[in-house]
Amino acid sequence: AEALGLLTEAMGLVAQVDNRSLACMVRGRYGEHLLATGRVPEAAEELDGAIATREASDVPGLESWMFYGSLAVARARLGDFDAAFSLLAQGQDLLRDTHVTEYARILCRRCEVQRLAGDAEAARTSLDAAAEIADAHGFEPAFRLSREIAEQRSGLDEAS
Repeated sequence: AEALGLLTEAMGLVAQVDNRSLACMVRGRYGEHLLATGRVPEAAEELDGAIATREASDVPGLESWMFYGSLAVARARLGDFDAAFSLLAQGQDLLRDTHVTEYARILCRRCEVQRLAGDAEAARTSLDAAAEIADAHGFEPAFRLSREIAEQRSGLDEAS
């Protein structure tokens, strides 16, 4: 509840300045928080808005690309797997050679979408690819990526 209050306050502050990058980041984090708390339709709206805000500028950047995976999960939870897989493909193309951590995180999101779609084998392949990246870069268990890999692995284990 406290995080939601702070993010809501930040959204109000960002609305007072003309900084699309900052607006994208705050709105995207707000959307991710909504997703994590089960408010999926609202999360999808905020994540869509975050991406649109940044992409409306001349030079879209990592700020919007990093939310493609979260929006894909929201779309999958709403039953729109075509949109989810399209977002994942776009995000992976944008992140593959630019940001290794966010690329691995989108692979975790792909795992979740594939699991929700009923394809456990593909989900394990995506998760293994994310884990390989984490291992190759020596990410400690406390890293956000490492925690996400563990959460996805647990979800896959429960589903099987």
